[in-house]
Amino acid sequence: MTIARMEALDGELDRHDLPIERGRAILRWRDRLVKEIAERAHRRTVAGVENVIAVECPYSLVSSVGHYLLDQHPDAPFAAMAVSGATAVTWSLRSRDDRIDVGVVAKSMGGGGHRNAAGFRRAAMDLSHAVESMALAGQKLREAFRRPEVQA
Repeated sequence: MTIARMEALDGELDRHDLPIERGRAILRWRDRLVKEIAERAHRRTVAGVENVIAVECPYSLVSSVGHYLLDQHPDAPFAAMAVSGATAVTWSLRSRDDRIDVGVVAKSMGGGGHRNAAGFRRAAMDLSHAVESMALAGQKLREAFRRPEVQA
């Protein structure tokens, strides 16, 4: 840090409201990004569960987008955010206590997590292999939810 920058920061410290103003600006920017991403969401089948609200999303906003989607789509069983990488797609799942246990969903896909926040990773693959893999996972999930110890 240069002396000039230190002097500039010293002057800013006299304005006690400046950090709050900057924080509010950052939150407004983040909220706009979350809404913009959420506008691209659509209903799809994820891990054999139908009517899931899903969207492609940067990793840094997965949780914010997931909670926003849950608020906007109270009838969705859960929200799913896909983060595409060079060799895999990571799915982050978010739910609420009155909806599906996404920990069970993620486990059926080889992942893990908790009741309301979980995820799994799938290797990048061609479409026919992806459809086959998702159908198999859906079958496993249906079997898991048939067991009495698992509650949706």
